[in-house]
Amino acid sequence: MNIEHTSIIKSFSSEPDEASIIWNELINKIPFGELDAASIRMLPMVYNNVKNEIGIPHREQLKGAYRYNWTINAKNIQKLKLFLKEIEHLDYRILKGWALNFKTSKLGQRVTGDLDILISKEDFIELIGILKKNQYTHKFDTPCPLNPLNNLPIGGFDITYSKIDQIEIDVHLENTTTPTKLFQEMLKIKPEKIIWNSIIIKIPTAEHLLAHSLIHGYQKVNPTDQIQTIGDFEILKSFIDPQRFVQICSKLNINHILSQLDSTVNVEFQFTKFKKQIRNLTRVVYICKKLLNKNDFSVKSLKIIRLIRLRKKSKESLRIIRAKFNGRALSYYIWLKTGSLRPLEAFFDKYLFFLSAPSRPIVMNNVYTLFSGERKIEINESNVAKESQDWRFIFRVPLRTSRINVILEHELFKIGSFAIFVNGKLKGTTNLSSRYNFELNYPNDRIEISIRNPLHSCLNCGIDVSALKFIVNQLSI
Repeated sequence: MNIEHTSIIKSFSSEPDEASIIWNELINKIPFGELDAASIRMLPMVYNNVKNEIGIPHREQLKGAYRYNWTINAKNIQKLKLFLKEIEHLDYRILKGWALNFKTSKLGQRVTGDLDILISKEDFIELIGILKKNQYTHKFDTPCPLNPLNNLPIGGFDITYSKIDQIEIDVHLENTTTPTKLFQEMLKIKPEKIIWNSIIIKIPTAEHLLAHSLIHGYQKVNPTDQIQTIGDFEILKSFIDPQRFVQICSKLNINHILSQLDSTVNVEFQFTKFKKQIRNLTRVVYICKKLLNKNDFSVKSLKIIRLIRLRKKSKESLRIIRAKFNGRALSYYIWLKTGSLRPLEAFFDKYLFFLSAPSRPIVMNNVYTLFSGERKIEINESNVAKESQDWRFIFRVPLRTSRINVILEHELFKIGSFAIFVNGKLKGTTNLSSRYNFELNYPNDRIEISIRNPLHSCLNCGIDVSALKFIVNQLSI
């Protein structure tokens, strides 16, 4: 966490008079227009904390960020009014940012994106019916034909529904979507019911909401996740019973994450409410876990083996793995198939990366045909694309290249949407179009592109995108 992020966090978490000083110091070091995306995301919380202080730099911009966020959230939730009314009788929980907004009744404070809904397995089919009734459709049209429901992806992935001019709805199914144990706990306990526009909204307890935020922030899928977790802590801390929160973390076996928050809270930001309780309880819990969970590793290993077997057709496939994968690629394959790749991807991309970059840069404006079996000097391809349903390749651009346009083209993109990742970060989806293109400004020397079946489905329903067309054009600044 850099100095900018530390200052932003202190600006929304410290006492208002101290926070205004820290905000002033930050703006003197970094101009307002040069704040990064993670800092900009937290500006509504900064405004909410220092709005009554005098002499705040860029007060109008802060106020504008808060009002803009309030307007967007209010507009989006009004569009969902009919849908939320229709699911009142179901056993569901609203998760993440929207749950915090309903909890605090402050639509301008927490930046939100998709609407995340946790649903019980008994009400899953009815929820899908209500979504379809309201003209929501699968964002990724890749259901596995081996699944009896033909709606539920195998392996623990959420299902995303989209609708024109509406926010997306991510459906998390009990016992299937990770973090499974936390979601099971959320549904066991009676929800907190909040009345909004005469509609009953069901959300988890504050302790479970913070536990979920902890896990999400620890995964660091996006650069803002860790900062947002501390922001969620700040929003929820007045609603939480510290002892109950620590007990939940112990039950979920996430004390190592809680310890990180404890260290951040106590050393950098001096929150006092949880200080002694969290520190003492986490020490006791850590010792108990060390004594009791001697067989934890072997249990996890068996689960991984079981999941791999569910996704492979025969023993022959295991021989293919042994023949084609080295140690790092095998680890990657296991994580991909068990649904835990993205939390680890940033680490792997930064320190290990699976493909080595070629010594020769690509030729601009040249049309390359990838995964066709022909070796290329300018591009290194993964030799296990079909087995992993991850078509991954790496290339270099000429030195001093400032801006490029990347084009990926395949007819099968029309059949099913694919997720496109660039250097471990999600860039977008092909959206049922044969051509997908994107721009990169000041690209890294090493560019790794991954084209994935969004649900990482089994081989029986995988799509082969060999003979992919790939072009890079240099653009002027």
